[in-house]
Amino acid sequence: MSVIEYENDNIRIRYLDGFRRGPRFPRELDGNEAYVKVPGRRISAAAYHHSAGGFYRGITAVEKLASYCTAAPTYKVDDAGEPVLNSKGHRIVVGGGRGWPGIPYTYVIPAYPDLEDGRLVIYKIWHDDWVTWHTGGIYNHHAVGVVVAGWYASRHDLLSGKDSAARDRPTVEAMTAADELADYLMVRHGLRMGPDTLKCHAELGKPACPGSFLENWIREKRGEDAIFDPTPGYEDPRPLTTEREVQEALVELGYNPGTVDGKMGPYTQNAIKAFQRVERLRPDGIFGPFTRQAMRLALARGK
Repeated sequence: MSVIEYENDNIRIRYLDGFRRGPRFPRELDGNEAYVKVPGRRISAAAYHHSAGGFYRGITAVEKLASYCTAAPTYKVDDAGEPVLNSKGHRIVVGGGRGWPGIPYTYVIPAYPDLEDGRLVIYKIWHDDWVTWHTGGIYNHHAVGVVVAGWYASRHDLLSGKDSAARDRPTVEAMTAADELADYLMVRHGLRMGPDTLKCHAELGKPACPGSFLENWIREKRGEDAIFDPTPGYEDPRPLTTEREVQEALVELGYNPGTVDGKMGPYTQNAIKAFQRVERLRPDGIFGPFTRQAMRLALARGK
């Protein structure tokens, strides 16, 4: 059940009060980290993301996000089936879901928003008081997270090339909703549009999120020039240039990318993050040149 929190001639925001929460809410499934409710939290920025997942319509986009975010991770086990621990005594994640308390974003814009009374429907998951985990560091505390559902190509991501499932840009409807929501959030929280108040995840530590098109849209929305960088060389003739090749390599190395189907989804991305952690790379889920090199080296070692 939802209630209408806000609407104008173009958008309608439906509040879902957390939607589907994890079994240990507000704590994560395997640990004591938690989403925290801070009454009267001061919001000073909105941070935009993409979900790096499928392209779904309406409430289905919210359901898919919730399923992945609250699903249990899978862990590395030895030949006897016992969990393998790292140097800190923690189990080693090799894939699966995130095990989080719930969806990490405050607002979800589906890849294909539904229309109600001629208005594009946006879903608000959490009350403004909730601090969730949509970025790292301080921005979790004072920014609301907005996700445009889907996977969008980035100059930073070698797996979002011409043969991938990543799209060049969101739908016109999703972009209309994103634009209207940005204006609404500035007014709602008493902010002035600018580089300190409208951000994208690429500026906060994850270069490939929310994709080059959305990153440039945010810059132009703030009155800045867009960035136009040359596309990396996606025509590399060597291995690990397709999603399927990367998924097969992850399986060989003992990670779990979900179904080996040649599609980059959240389970594959989480397995890439797990590999990056082991190889002491930045665990951002981006299959870039350093991760590709590390994976080739790991395959040569046989582990």
